[in-house]
Amino acid sequence: MWRIQRIQWIRVLLCFNILLLVFVLRQFDPVSMYRPIHRGKYSTRHCNVHKTWCSDISASFEIHRNIKHLSQQCPWNDPVHRYKKLKPTISSLLVLDKVSILELSKFSMNYPVQIMPVHLGHEHVGSWNETFHFLFALIRCGHNIAVARYGDGELSVINGDQYQSETDISNWKFNSSNIGFPKMLDLIVDGFALAADSGPVSDSGGMFIGLPFYYCLEGLRHFRFGGGGMMSWLKAMINSPRVKQYIARISQNRMVYSWQWGNLNYPSTIEMVHKLAMRRRIILICNDRVANGTHSLPWWVDFVFTVSSDGVDWFMSNIDQLTYNAVHIAKSFQNHIFLISAGPMSNALIPLMFRANPNNTYLDMGGTLDFEVHHLRTRGFHPDFENPHNSKVRLS
Repeated sequence: MWRIQRIQWIRVLLCFNILLLVFVLRQFDPVSMYRPIHRGKYSTRHCNVHKTWCSDISASFEIHRNIKHLSQQCPWNDPVHRYKKLKPTISSLLVLDKVSILELSKFSMNYPVQIMPVHLGHEHVGSWNETFHFLFALIRCGHNIAVARYGDGELSVINGDQYQSETDISNWKFNSSNIGFPKMLDLIVDGFALAADSGPVSDSGGMFIGLPFYYCLEGLRHFRFGGGGMMSWLKAMINSPRVKQYIARISQNRMVYSWQWGNLNYPSTIEMVHKLAMRRRIILICNDRVANGTHSLPWWVDFVFTVSSDGVDWFMSNIDQLTYNAVHIAKSFQNHIFLISAGPMSNALIPLMFRANPNNTYLDMGGTLDFEVHHLRTRGFHPDFENPHNSKVRLS
């Protein structure tokens, strides 16, 4: 009998010690646990990215609190049902169907929106999951934003190197000898200039830049589980003469991740798209192969503008007409969400369209939408119904 009582007392003491430890940790300010890592102008206490933007693992307590706070900002609890076309209209970005654009623009959602301030909670680059909730909170709270993500393909264009993609719907190639290359380069680099001009993130939206950061906590074991970081790409990008002049002026809050919408954030990203579609109209810009399956497009698509499967070479060869059309499209709509999945063409279109009309939101989605739109599994984080155990769990 006494042995049973002894075991019970041990269990009680163990539970008490656990509760006491949790209480102490909650009262302790984790900011004081940060060990600053000094790397010139990028010195920071609370950041990420190995060597240049890296935080101590103890930062996770503060990050968790920020994520919880951001996820509760401007909640969309009540469902909103809106007019929905039975079949989305598809138009080439090069040859616009202006009649359909005019028809759809009549349904622009100009309902009054109370813009609420949103802040990341610190002045540094957020964690991978933290920035996801930050961007979504900005949209929910009435801010229109633009997000352009830069990876190896965009780096090749910026440096004028030849490139051949391997995992896209239509694998594109790039050659800087095209006569339209200088103009496309100016458009892609303008994303950095626009982010620098946007200033610190306080009560406004503006331009955000996705860079190939590592994140020490969420992507420590394998970069594909986190933000998709690659240190060699990051160094080459921020040291590029065309980009370097803007990097020092970009608020660290405006720096997000190249694979912001993928990997363990993929389930939350698709959920976010569905929630956006219940409140705002969705315009998709993607590969023209989508025209072969208009009947199977996702329910959340209202309008589709297509780019050629020839990719960047096609864009550079028709750059004057395409930029003119893109500006016309941006000015035709108000309070719409543009989801753009077009490789480096996304990085050229987003700054251009956001400057033309900042009253829309423009998100560079990349290959994240391939499974939803084209029903093709082009990324490892896409659902794998043949091998369900290969599908990753959600992070948020």
